[in-house]
Amino acid sequence: MIQARKLRELRDAAGFTLRQMAGLLDEDERALAALESADAPLDPELLDRCARAFGMTVERLLSDDAVKAPALLLFRSLNPEVISELRARRAHFGLGDFLRSTWDLAELAALRARKGDEPWTPPDELDGALQRVPDGDPELYRQAEALADQLRDRLDLGDAAVPSMIELLETRLRVPILWSTPDEVDANIDGASTREPIPAVLVNLVGGRDCWWRTRMTLAHELCHLLFDTLSETTQRRMVIFSPHRDPSRHGHGRPNRLYQLPDVLERMERRANAFAAHFLAPGRVIRSLVSRSEATSEKALTLLCQHFCIGRTTAINQLTNIFALSREERAKMIDRGGSESLPQDHPDANVPRGRAPRCKTLHAWIDEALSRGWLSNVRARDYLGRSPTESLPWNTLPHQSQAPVLPEAAAVRLRVHAYLGRQDLTVRWLVDEPIADGGRWRARVFDIDPNGQRRNRGEVVLTRAREVVPAETALDLPAS
Repeated sequence: MIQARKLRELRDAAGFTLRQMAGLLDEDERALAALESADAPLDPELLDRCARAFGMTVERLLSDDAVKAPALLLFRSLNPEVISELRARRAHFGLGDFLRSTWDLAELAALRARKGDEPWTPPDELDGALQRVPDGDPELYRQAEALADQLRDRLDLGDAAVPSMIELLETRLRVPILWSTPDEVDANIDGASTREPIPAVLVNLVGGRDCWWRTRMTLAHELCHLLFDTLSETTQRRMVIFSPHRDPSRHGHGRPNRLYQLPDVLERMERRANAFAAHFLAPGRVIRSLVSRSEATSEKALTLLCQHFCIGRTTAINQLTNIFALSREERAKMIDRGGSESLPQDHPDANVPRGRAPRCKTLHAWIDEALSRGWLSNVRARDYLGRSPTESLPWNTLPHQSQAPVLPEAAAVRLRVHAYLGRQDLTVRWLVDEPIADGGRWRARVFDIDPNGQRRNRGEVVLTRAREVVPAETALDLPAS
């Protein structure tokens, strides 16, 4: 079967053993082996888990281009221990959801171009030359500072603080940003980025929306990956990576003491991206003009840097340590002293989309435009947004008929009941009465027609308001086997 062959192709492309693939999909190894050899019927839920893990819809999973999925490139670059940690924390599904949304963005960009709208093209700034990561840390940090200064000059940012990293990426560089929360993506992951099928960044709001200085660092960090990193020596510009959280408070330059111990080249990419982000937000050349060596460890210097550049306290301590070559003891005292950033809660980078995933300003704007101009059906729009046909769309700018559900709730309940009954007995021609809402339950009487053409009651199916069948309250009169 073509679906079974496709699963084997994906496993080979990712470099997984059968055991690794089974673990990633929460599937029994023998059952997966039978599925790959087409000795067992395909399970739609398993196919969906596979598609989600590899950052695709089922439709894309079964297409000829599936083996080019960015997630396969990432998995080939990781060691088995990291893959096991991703699986144990179910982080691969959260990262897969991010990559799924990038495919949706790419589809919508292509749709807009076909309809005559201005085609989406990456700005010139994203065509910067790839930069090999140096082997030694001193050279790595010097390179990171130089790259950050060059980009600031190219963007004409001067010496002032970047007003808004969100605006810089989304508006000026036209890089979509997707937002997640720690209940969707493991809290040990700060963000992710990909260049294919469309350059995009994921920010995990581990500290919440109010910690906007952390958001600024994550965005600058992922920008470095987009501009300068690649996972392939032979295919230019291919890049997809996730960024594990570093806790640099007790270890210089954010050295481990964390999960997800990446292969050496990826670890060095992470260190460079962290150093790049710090220098991009708080340039060393400006810090040297604001602070003298004699006051580099003072609380006054820390507060000045936090407020001048809109950065967090840890970033300020790291920059002062690196620029003025402070000792470990001096750095430790600055950390132990405690204190706060003394930053306001209100900042442009605190303006993060709310609501359900996918949270992406660009995605929502493109869907809104496509619906308003008749390029997209209501059903397809809900598919992109992860909304069921019974839900309204989240915008008030659309006509009522576009916002309204395309399927009444009772009709969706009836479809769910039919699906459930089909698994109980395929020999019965089930019929379902109009479901009735009863407090926190849906109740649907079911019946068939006897040989005399008379209705024959078969019982009642009870569901939650989320349309999950409640077996303990469901009673069916099934034919004797």
